[in-house]
Formats: sequence, C-alpha cells, structure tokens
Amino acid sequence: MFESLKSVSRHHYDLHMHALTEGVLKGEQICNICAGSDCPVLCHEALADVVKGYEWGHLFSAEWDVPQNELLQELCTHCVHFFLDAVELSTGKAADHKLPDDAKASVPRDANGGYAGFPCIDMSFLKGKNRWSDPLDPKNPSPATGRVFYAIVAWIKKFAMSSHGSCSRT
Repeated sequence: MFESLKSVSRHHYDLHMHALTEGVLKGEQICNICAGSDCPVLCHEALADVVKGYEWGHLFSAEWDVPQNELLQELCTHCVHFFLDAVELSTGKAADHKLPDDAKASVPRDANGGYAGFPCIDMSFLKGKNRWSDPLDPKNPSPATGRVFYAIVAWIKKFAMSSHGSCSRT
C-alpha cells in the first residue's frame, strides 16, 4: 500500500513541477491588490528560490496605507510598481509610491495572475451601530469596503487577466 501511495505522490509531484517549470505557470506575471494579498507573492518568491527554472514577475502591488505600502516594498523586492490606491487602477494610471512625489505611472496590463483583497472595516461588528448595512450595494457602496471592491472589479473588467486569479477578503 505504501508503495502505491509513493507512486501517486511522485506522480503529483512531477505534475506540479511540470506546471511550475514548463507549463501554465512558467513566466507568470502577477499583481496583488490590498494588504493581506501579499502572502501569495512571498510564496512565489520562495518557489523561485527552490524550484529550478521557475520564472515569474511581480508587476505591481496596490495599498493605500503608506506604512503598509512601505513594508510591502521591503518584503516584495522584485515588485516593479507600488501603487497607492486600488481605486485608480482602472484609470490606467495610478500614484506610484516608488516614484518621487508619488508621481503617476502606467498600470501594467499584462498580468496573467493576481491576488486581491479589500478592507472589511465597513462590515465589522466592532463598529456597532456605525456598521455599514450593505457595503457592497452597487448603488451606495461603503467608503472603504465597497469602494475598493468595485474598483478591483472595474480593473479586472478593463484589464482582464488572461490566466487565473484568486480573491480573498483580508
């Protein structure tokens, strides 16, 4: 029984290695939007360190909180742009914290993978009566949660990723 499990495990390992080095993930160009979505980026960095032939690029990160943006710059050393506001992404140009005076830069359009999150503060029960009743109401989105969520949706619609993506609420 253990030999057949080893055989299945080896086959899965071989399939994953093929996907990373020769298959769909080779040359992946990713982005992450909002803090908390940076963990998968760090996983890509770790994969590149241990999997020979794994190629990837980190096109941009978007985070409005300046201290968090600066932490992302320390963690994600391969990232090209550090945009300050996810809401600006769908316009095609956004303030880049990596540039002097946070000048605007073109948002890359060639991402084929991405990770996104949005603030949950408007939905938090910790806000008590000030909690937003329906933060994702398209006619009246909440200032943080809804605004960022719909900005991410607009960016995806305008610059649709050609491969896979993942969405998690932080």
